[in-house]
Amino acid sequence: MSEEIDIGKLEEFTFRINMYMDEYAPDQRDLKEYIRIISTYLTFIAKEPLHPPGMYINENKTIFEKGSLYYCPVKSKHILEEMSLCKYCVCRAIN
Repeated sequence: MSEEIDIGKLEEFTFRINMYMDEYAPDQRDLKEYIRIISTYLTFIAKEPLHPPGMYINENKTIFEKGSLYYCPVKSKHILEEMSLCKYCVCRAIN
């Protein structure tokens, strides 16, 4: 099934990824491009979490799948950050 991608959302998402990578991986152009492509695919095409299910967010909390939905134990905290990508992630917040 084909679905149109909102160009405004894609541009903002790309801007946020680029800002993040400029801060945490400066001068790593290839890594920045790889992360941008994979993250864009996961968000807009596959509609899967930006972090893989099973990934530990801290010592005892993980991203997990229940049925066909994904949940993130820290989304409600990080979504408030200025350049957060959480608003694009399909994971649901756990309150």
